[in-house]
Amino acid sequence: MVVYTVEGDAPIVDNDGVKPRWRYGEVRDFFRYDEEDVAVVCGLEEVEADDFCPLGERQCKRFKWSVPDPSAGNWQLRVVPMSRVRRVTHVVPDFAELSDRLGMRALPARYSAPVSEQRAMRFYENTFFAWDWLKEPSLLVCAFFVVRSHGRAELSGSSYSARALGQ
Repeated sequence: MVVYTVEGDAPIVDNDGVKPRWRYGEVRDFFRYDEEDVAVVCGLEEVEADDFCPLGERQCKRFKWSVPDPSAGNWQLRVVPMSRVRRVTHVVPDFAELSDRLGMRALPARYSAPVSEQRAMRFYENTFFAWDWLKEPSLLVCAFFVVRSHGRAELSGSSYSARALGQ
């Protein structure tokens, strides 16, 4: 998952001052351009965390897919310039909610699963395994390739990934 900002979004003003409005999403694809690299992101929105979950107890954010109502259309994708990405973070399925809904042996919804199952999925940000914005942005790009591979250690033949791995 990436945390990013959108140009033109109104900042959040509260007692702590002015803060940027953070957006969340999963990287579905990544494109390299001469001007600037971009990620194609499918939006996630924050939902209430379960206080009985160890991640919820520790104030980890809980998310669901930001999918419009079935009558409103399909998934919404956004092209996010790398200069807008502020953090790459690891997310895990909410297995408690999943097992309550589908049983103990249920697997998280895949991309090929019915849209209703994908809409029902919930995820937790795993703040114990966070990648903060790094001084070396190529490591962040390397992380995009890992996220894009959906669990397989594929780092496509990118000059960034080779540099990030110190090769």
